[in-house]
Amino acid sequence: MGARDEPIQDNLEELESLRARVNDLEARYKSLVEQIPAITYIAALDEQSSTLFISPQVEEILGIDQEEWASDSDIWLDHIHPEDRPRVLSEVALCHRDGSPFLSEYRMLSRDKNIVWIRDQALLIRNDKGEPVCLQGVMFDITESRKRDDALRESELRLRTALESLPFDVFIIGEDGRYVLQNSTCKRHWGNLAGKRPEEVAPDEAARRLWKSNNRRAFEGETVEGEVSVTISGEDLYFHNVIAPVRDADRIRGILGVNIDITERKRAEEELIESEAKFRNLAEQSPNMIFINKMGRVVYVNAMCEKVLGFSREEFYSPDFDFISLIAPESLDLVKNAFSEHLKGHEVPPYEYRLKAKDGRMIDAINATKLIRFEGESAILGIVTDISARKESEKQLRDASSQLEHERKSLEEKNIALRQVLTHIEKERHDYKQQICREVEQLVKPFLKELARTAEGATIAEGATIAEGATIAEGEETDRFALLESKLSALLSEDIDLFRDRYSRLTPRELNICELIRSGKSSKQIASNLNISLGTVNKHREQIRRKLGISNKEINLGTYLKLYY
Repeated sequence: MGARDEPIQDNLEELESLRARVNDLEARYKSLVEQIPAITYIAALDEQSSTLFISPQVEEILGIDQEEWASDSDIWLDHIHPEDRPRVLSEVALCHRDGSPFLSEYRMLSRDKNIVWIRDQALLIRNDKGEPVCLQGVMFDITESRKRDDALRESELRLRTALESLPFDVFIIGEDGRYVLQNSTCKRHWGNLAGKRPEEVAPDEAARRLWKSNNRRAFEGETVEGEVSVTISGEDLYFHNVIAPVRDADRIRGILGVNIDITERKRAEEELIESEAKFRNLAEQSPNMIFINKMGRVVYVNAMCEKVLGFSREEFYSPDFDFISLIAPESLDLVKNAFSEHLKGHEVPPYEYRLKAKDGRMIDAINATKLIRFEGESAILGIVTDISARKESEKQLRDASSQLEHERKSLEEKNIALRQVLTHIEKERHDYKQQICREVEQLVKPFLKELARTAEGATIAEGATIAEGATIAEGEETDRFALLESKLSALLSEDIDLFRDRYSRLTPRELNICELIRSGKSSKQIASNLNISLGTVNKHREQIRRKLGISNKEINLGTYLKLYY
């Protein structure tokens, strides 16, 4: 052993030093590999990518221990999710073929069959000759990241679905002032705005200035809200516009805008305003009183209310005005009950009641009411018809009917009296005729017959001559007596009017009183007209009845005179 052995000794020492350094590096590499939160591996370049080395993290991530994994060449392929396996094998084959880096995300099944999302990154390792010898890679557990991504995508999908479901415009403008998102309703109104600035799509200069001002205020941190009107394709549209800043901590990343189409509402409001104007115009010209009562307060009256009731509109609308003060006492309960029913939401049929005007006049009226919405609240619309004139007409009609009934009864009484008078007259006429006939038969006719026989005998026995010496024709005297008897019989067969003869018995005063009675004057009026006492008039009436032969007290003297005088 001499000087020749010293280089060998030095080489051995250097080799030991290198081995120690290698062991130290391996220990450090192993320590590093085992501490990183991922699976490191070395795989062969066969079809199954058989595992040559696997780090112990495989047990923590997939539940499979290191030795089991290293002993099964197909274990990696078997634990890839069946749906992902064809794709992953195709990507590995591409890496083997052209040497490109391998990068893939796929699902693996753990020992307990749970899905574990893996991001697999590997490089093709070559020897000194440049020949590929293996794959060296790292598998990261990205399950939680994928869950977060899936949740984010699901949240974004729900958000987009919600935005697409909204019946109004939704848009987002980025920091650069350009549109970055809009829903389908917004596209329908404005077209595709992606990448455009608001001023590029404004329909006119006024809208451009307004949008620019509102957007500037929103980027400064203010929430801007208001109504805007624009003309699109010749149609006037109205929107309720809200623009708010989109914040990320203290930084404004953009603005979120919402345009709610209120065109129909605005048109309805315009129609309502027009309808209200028509209603007020009609109400002001109506001959009826029209009012609106909201929760006991009078909020509208037309001109006729002022005219009829005597209160001014300022008085009607005063918070201190009590509409109950307009109701007559006898109608209070009726009106209160109707008002109570309206407060319960029930309709009430028209009813008659009495109103009291400011000057104390009582007014008969019919109140027809209807529940309505007025200024967003429930109210009562009332139409009051003044029926005072009708009521007065009805009273006059009742009075006239009463008078007519009285006159009808009086006429019936007069008819009864007339029938009695006619019966009495007919009886008197019959009795008088019979009496005359009896007297003629008993007294006149026998005398005439005797006279006729006497004249006939004298003619036959003695003959006769006229002054010139002519002889009267035989039987001429007999014919004259026969003619006299015939005339007398004819006279007795006719109706003999006894009653006018009786008037000739009345004195001038009695005739005057008869005329006044016949014209319908009462005894008191006759006494006043003739300036005589009532007793004198009554005495004259008794004399008149006696002279006219009216013995029946039930016969009305006035009716009798009207018929026969």
